[in-house]
Amino acid sequence: MSTDSYISGEISIDPPLNWVEIQKLPELLVSGPRKTEPDVKLRINEVQVDTDEGELTKKTASAIVPAWVGSYRAYYVEEHLQQIVDLYPGHTFTGYLEGRGEDPGYLELWRVAVVEGKAITFKPELVWPEEVQDRPDLPF
Repeated sequence: MSTDSYISGEISIDPPLNWVEIQKLPELLVSGPRKTEPDVKLRINEVQVDTDEGELTKKTASAIVPAWVGSYRAYYVEEHLQQIVDLYPGHTFTGYLEGRGEDPGYLELWRVAVVEGKAITFKPELVWPEEVQDRPDLPF
């Protein structure tokens, strides 16, 4: 990955995590030999519920989203996503996070998704159309 990347998208969690499950997530996810600020986070939803004792705030987490807005050094997206998936068995994770490097002279695109319980990074394939490859009159 380039120095910084713009991350977009989300990975839905079904069923959403409840408050007890949310609290299981460590403050900092482990990255390599040291801890670092996480590259992903849970999107927390709050709903006010009326009870006999008064209004209650119910918190759930329905998605995994980029940790930051704008570009950042997203070196551990796949690793942090896998740690979250491992922490919450019995939940389904759908969707993807997409990264785009900020260097305009270097094409860097990738997606991270959960496939059968594993966080996997996918990189697009660049394929030239056959019509271009078979044209000797073109300068490339």
